[in-house]
Amino acid sequence: MERHEIFEMMRALKLAGMRAVYDETMRAGIQHKRAPTEILGDLLKAELAEKTARSVRYQMSAAQFPVMKHLAEFDFDAAPVNEALVRSLHDGDFMDQTRNAVFVGGTGTGKSHLAIAIGVNAVNSRRRVRFFSAVDLVNRLDADIGIDTGIVATAGRAGVACGSEKAETDGSSVSAQTPDSPESGRARWFSEAQRGIKESSEDNFP
Repeated sequence: MERHEIFEMMRALKLAGMRAVYDETMRAGIQHKRAPTEILGDLLKAELAEKTARSVRYQMSAAQFPVMKHLAEFDFDAAPVNEALVRSLHDGDFMDQTRNAVFVGGTGTGKSHLAIAIGVNAVNSRRRVRFFSAVDLVNRLDADIGIDTGIVATAGRAGVACGSEKAETDGSSVSAQTPDSPESGRARWFSEAQRGIKESSEDNFP
């Protein structure tokens, strides 16, 4: 089979990762006398890597982060936060446990930075994330269930959602629920976030 025919089939099957490395992989395989299965394995790995990267790029866009933030950029020396706890939250285990994480503090203490950094890491871990501003989320709650409050973030069937508070309510959070969680409606989102704000402010911040 001719090379151009192979490329046409890969294009038809949308195998962009394979197509990008085909020539190099075939050349190296022939040069090092690799078995056909090894060459095929390299092509499949390249395709999988491309699809994963494309999915992450799409989910980063869908999350609608206002800016990109990473935990490595956060100055723990300048912020009154529990560093060990924040790093644990950044790993995302609390999402598997369907628990909330709420950051409470004054303006400029890094609440949004931490919420976004955790959300970004969640996307890189193949989770679905959606960022909400406090105003947007409160408006949605008002419209959906008539709650007038400062809830900062929540998640439902889509995966993880994180939000950034403005000065009016002064906090940020990331939370998670699974679709089969008991009482997984919006009212539970509100009650857990409110409880999380109280617990976080009492236990984890000066």
